[in-house]
Order: sequence, then structure tokens, then C-alpha cells
Amino acid sequence: MASGVSTRKERIWRRQAENTGGENHSVSDRALWVLIGLLRFVVQPVAQLRIALVHCRNTGRFLSTTEFHLRQRAYRGDSSATLDVFVSGTPINKYILSMLSAREHVIRSDRLWRILNRLKRRYPKHPIWADLTHTGWMQGPVWENPGPQLVLTEGMHERGAALRRELGIPEGARHVCINARDADHRDSPDNVLDPTDYWATDDFRNCDIANYMKAAEYLAEEGYWVVRMGFHSPRVRLPKKRHFQILDYASDIRPGLADPEFADMYLPATARFFLGCTSGLYLYASIFGVPIAYANMVPFLECGRTNNDVFIWKKCFDQNSGRYLEYADAIEAGMDSDWLSVEELQAYKRRGLEIHENSAEEILDLTRETLMRIDDKWQQGLEENQLREDFERVFPRHGSHEHTYRGNMCTAFLRQHRRLFAKPVSDLLVSETPN
Repeated sequence: MASGVSTRKERIWRRQAENTGGENHSVSDRALWVLIGLLRFVVQPVAQLRIALVHCRNTGRFLSTTEFHLRQRAYRGDSSATLDVFVSGTPINKYILSMLSAREHVIRSDRLWRILNRLKRRYPKHPIWADLTHTGWMQGPVWENPGPQLVLTEGMHERGAALRRELGIPEGARHVCINARDADHRDSPDNVLDPTDYWATDDFRNCDIANYMKAAEYLAEEGYWVVRMGFHSPRVRLPKKRHFQILDYASDIRPGLADPEFADMYLPATARFFLGCTSGLYLYASIFGVPIAYANMVPFLECGRTNNDVFIWKKCFDQNSGRYLEYADAIEAGMDSDWLSVEELQAYKRRGLEIHENSAEEILDLTRETLMRIDDKWQQGLEENQLREDFERVFPRHGSHEHTYRGNMCTAFLRQHRRLFAKPVSDLLVSETPN
């Protein structure tokens, strides 16, 4: 699907980035804008000059929009017709930026980034700006077909081998990364959440790491090392009585590392798969082609970028009926997008609707199916095909949606909650509204 289709979250970000008219622009700002215009004019006979202003301080946006821009360019085959100059401030992960610098023109300067950001807010529609608004959702083959664009270097692999030895992971052993978003999670270290704010206590994306432990123990028994990822020291540590191959990187290891940014990137990038949630941390794996097992996904659009991904949704409990809401009704209530507003969440609460996270058993089933698919042991029979048809009636793939929604809903989840998928939805996603 062309990038002319945006998700709800991407449209919100685009509106937020546009100038409200209240910013002052200095003489140096205006002089730089004139200089950019001259450079564009000089380069025009050879290539189209574009400035790609990197979302360097937000994990999810930094990883997804940068990687998608590279994949889209590779998919279209238009790299020779454009000259993209990436401008970044201090990045949330310097190793991702170094891989970008190895293949692209990159300028790292906090001051220049701030000036250009002001200019972009003033002139958001100018063709000088490369489009770094799309995260890769709903882009189907544009994301999947080109494959990963950033490449780990030999030096990174050597350093990664030393890191694994430091963590006690034997040479040749495989590892899986896990992550459950909690109330302290921030996609950007610059964000300080007000403890009285709605999102401090009622973020619909949060989930409990305890429900991931059955899956972690299963993986450890299967011979995998399991690494719990995270940028901050979480309030809930992993239980002391656990398999010795389950490592609490976020609580016990990361705080003592001299350079945690490398481990933040390398461990997911080389994992067998990543068992995660809505947190953008999984993108450290996804952009390198590592399969993702998505648990606790809500809203329902953010599920599966490739056909190797497997996912399960959170469930919507109706206090009035004492039953879980059928997914068709939840979708009609607006949960088919990739974002929910405070107003929508408060409206759900007034209706008596609660968003419930996945159980330990559901996440274990998700993990088992993901492993079977990765190991080419998954067999899909008549029942599985029927369950898949049930799902596609709720989340249709017809029309323009045919090539956009990748990934596989976990079969055991479909079987266990078949009633929730009984009612069909005939319309395409609300979130597929063009720009």
C-alpha cells in the first residue's frame, strides 16, 4: 500500500508537528532557510535534495520511521533520484544512528536539529522535507519485501559475543527477549510524566510482567536464555525463584553497564524472537527482521508487520453483561485504530467497559505457536483454516486492506475465544482513511 495511507497515530503526530503560528524565527533561522533553498536549486539538475529530520528522542518513532523510510525507498527503487540528508540530535541509541551513518548522509547536531525543526513547523508542506511520518503499519509489502536496511557490523558482533559471555550466555546458545510495558515506561527519556496525569495510572497499554513468566519458564526449559528488556529499573522485579536462564536485564544488569545503549540494541537485534507488547522496544528486533510475538495488543491495528509475527489482543470486558465484548463490537467502538484518546477511554469507562490484559496461559500459547512457526513445525489443518476465516470476518483483508495487515492471530487464542470472533465486520478499518 502506498504511503498515502496514514494511521490515526501518524496523523496526530503530523498535526502536532505543524506550526501553530506562535514561534519566533531568528535571523539565523531565516538565513539558513535561504541557504537550503540555494542548495536545493544547485542540486536539482542531479537529484532532489531532501532533509530527513530524524525523530531521535523517541524509541518507537526513531526506529520505525527511519527504517520505514529506507525500506520504502528501496521498494520504490528511487534512491538515485533523491539525495537525502538525515539530521539528528543526540539519539536515544547511538548505535542505530551509526548504522544509518554507514550508508546515508547524516549530520548529528542538536543545535541544527532544533533550528530545522522550527523551520519544518513553519513550512511543513515544503518538498525539502523527506516524509518521516510513517511507522510501517498498514504498509504491507513496502515494509516486508525490502527486508532490513540497517546492518550490524563485524565489530558489533564481536562486542556482542563479549556481552553474551558477560551475561553468562554460552556460545551458540539462543536467546529470546521479553518486555512488558509498565507505568514507568517512557519512549523518550525527555518525557517526565506528571504522577497526577491520566496516563500515570490508567495507560491502557500497560501490562503485568508476571503473566509472561510461564512463557519464560517454558522457553528456558526448551533451552533458550530469556532476557527481560527495559530502559528503566522496573517497580516489579522478576521472582527470585526462577530458572537460571531467565535474566532480569532491566532490573539487575542494565543499571551496572557502562554503555547500556549497545546491549539495548544488540540483544533484541540478535534474538530468536521478541515476546513483547505495545511498547516500542520490540522495534529493536523488528527492524532487523527478528520475528515478534505480540501480547496485550490494543488497539487492534498494531499487530504484525511480517508474516512471521504472531499476536493476541487484549479483551474488552462489559460490566453490564458480565461478559467479554465481541471483537466486532469493540472495533465498531473505535478499537481498530492504533491509538485511543483519553476522551475515548473515559467514554468506555462510563459505558462499563474495561480493557483486560492477556493471561499467563494465553501468552504461553502465543509463545509456543511462535516457536513452532519459526522452526517450520507449524501445521495448519481444517480447524485452523476455519478459525482463520472467523478472524478475517472480524478483521477483513479484502479490498485495499488485502496487502496491509500482516502477522497471524494465535490459533489457541482464536479457539479459546471463538465466541468473540463470531460476529463479522463488513467495513474496512476506520484507520485506513487517507491523508
